Amino acid sequence: MHRFVTERIDSLLTEAEARQSCLAPLNRADKSALQKYLRSDLVRSPHRSLYARTDTWSSLSPNDRALWMARGLHTLHPEWVFSFYTAAALHGLYVPNRLLNQIHVAHIGPTCQKSRGIIVHHCKKELEPAYVQGIPVTPLLETTIDCLFRLSLTEGLPIADSALRNLDISKRQFLDLIESSGQYGAFKASKIALHANPLSESGGESMARAVMIEEGFALPELQAPIPHPLYKGRTYRVDFLWRLSGQSDVAGEFDGMVKLEDEQMLKNHSVLQTLRQERNREAALTSTGLRVMRFTYDDVRLGLPLVTLMNHYGIPHVA
Repeated sequence: MHRFVTERIDSLLTEAEARQSCLAPLNRADKSALQKYLRSDLVRSPHRSLYARTDTWSSLSPNDRALWMARGLHTLHPEWVFSFYTAAALHGLYVPNRLLNQIHVAHIGPTCQKSRGIIVHHCKKELEPAYVQGIPVTPLLETTIDCLFRLSLTEGLPIADSALRNLDISKRQFLDLIESSGQYGAFKASKIALHANPLSESGGESMARAVMIEEGFALPELQAPIPHPLYKGRTYRVDFLWRLSGQSDVAGEFDGMVKLEDEQMLKNHSVLQTLRQERNREAALTSTGLRVMRFTYDDVRLGLPLVTLMNHYGIPHVA
């Protein structure tokens, strides 16, 4: 490949990465050059006319991949209004990974384009987009209802929790807005929104709480403060806390691997340092008499392992 072409493609890919977007070439020459890159495995194409460096793409989470594709598609189709789970991700809501494999687009009218590949087209009677970083999306409340009425409690609660937090309103106001919207699916959406809690800090924590609700367990306090046993005025926060009568309280801690994979969450510490801090933190918590119940994403996803753990720790059921 000619040196000039190579330098141009590298420059275009770097610019797209700076925008956290897939590269969407706007002329035939660039697209032809990128097709040659594909054969060398230096570049990936998650959708026709979208490209990203292979090592960069491999490092992205499912959520980030959906966002990069949406930004690239916006370059090609600035008139598209993103909807459903794609809009939810652009709004910054917690969206389960399974729902991010497709890109959802809304159009006004009785008929719309046929869905192809990863692009899913939806028809709407009315469409007044909001804008997130200049990208047209369905408004936050509309997006939330669109998502919730199609989902189970386990997959919908992460979206409801983060929507309630982003709207920065009370639970009652949240429910009133959904119920009075007149939007299709609002009744089903309100049944999930009834359990929303803005204190949930991750999609995994929300999904875990959904399992607890469905299995009839007593619900915990979220992000509960625990006084440090050695340093007055300092506290730890635990993901979940059950205050139990007649036995030691139980702290539930969701072990998301993101804590060890996300550089921002590592706060310039190595994985080893982070693990050591977690061990010291847990030792301090247990020294207060608190029992710490740790569980993983797989425990939540499968359901039964989490239920078994909660029964073992004596978490009560409610009527």
